[in-house]
Amino acid sequence: MRRICQAIGLLILLAFAGLESAGPAAAQAARGPVYVAEAQGTITSVTIEYLRDALRLAEASNANLLLIRVSSAGAVLRDARPFAGEIATARVPVVVYVAPSGTNAGAGGALLLSAAHLSAMAPGTRFGSPYPLAQVDEALTQQTRDLVLDSVTNQIRTWNAERGRNTEWVDRAVREGLVMTNEQASSLRPPAIDLVAASQEELLTLLDGRQVKLQDGRTVQLATLGRDATPITPTAWQSVRLALSNPALAFVLLVLGALSLCLEFAAPGTSIFAGIGVVLLVAAGLGLLALPLNWWAALLLVLALGL
Repeated sequence: MRRICQAIGLLILLAFAGLESAGPAAAQAARGPVYVAEAQGTITSVTIEYLRDALRLAEASNANLLLIRVSSAGAVLRDARPFAGEIATARVPVVVYVAPSGTNAGAGGALLLSAAHLSAMAPGTRFGSPYPLAQVDEALTQQTRDLVLDSVTNQIRTWNAERGRNTEWVDRAVREGLVMTNEQASSLRPPAIDLVAASQEELLTLLDGRQVKLQDGRTVQLATLGRDATPITPTAWQSVRLALSNPALAFVLLVLGALSLCLEFAAPGTSIFAGIGVVLLVAAGLGLLALPLNWWAALLLVLALGL
């Protein structure tokens, strides 16, 4: 009896020792930073560069969560699709949140929401496009086009299936086009998104305690209750390029640059308007290069401005 009591006492001491050693580790995991990055305007290669830097910072900091807030009105799919793959294989939990109300995240939103470990939308938001998510060159054979569409469909379906989300909408979205509101996405069984939250604070409250399984097999428990997300801001050069990649602004700069050159020709010798025009045209070129450009249309536009 005495030996049994000693054995039980030893087991209790070992259990307390294990809890004491595990406690600091668990607390350290919970103290991992919570970051938020903003994807605004049109998602171009410049936006992806900024988001990729944010993801690398979150991984280097062993963050508890990286929240990507999408308030964009569209995306360049050739840039958004590879980054969606990076989100799916990230070494930290990534949550994609479409907000604020009224945002139409478009085709890029469909890709990013599918790849995210957890997806969320604010009330009154949408994702998807009336046009196919995968644009295939018409010069390819029908068999090749079907293979490309099948590849994109299977990838998006796999991402959603691994997260336990609905996959019935994927094939139609890729091949025909589909726009889905937050009500429609959350009413499916199972839902196409994980959460609906009216604000970022509400979202962080709802995320607390959820477990996320990463690509490397680790499971991370989110600790977000009562915490403020630390914003990751773009660099000064990235901020300039993000502003210039706005299609409307790039077009206005192009027109103003052409008008400045016209003024220089009308009053030669000062070189002031010529310098302004060159600067504006270079800025417009930086913006247009970040966008999918139809070169025939660009040549016609230059011809029109020249005339």
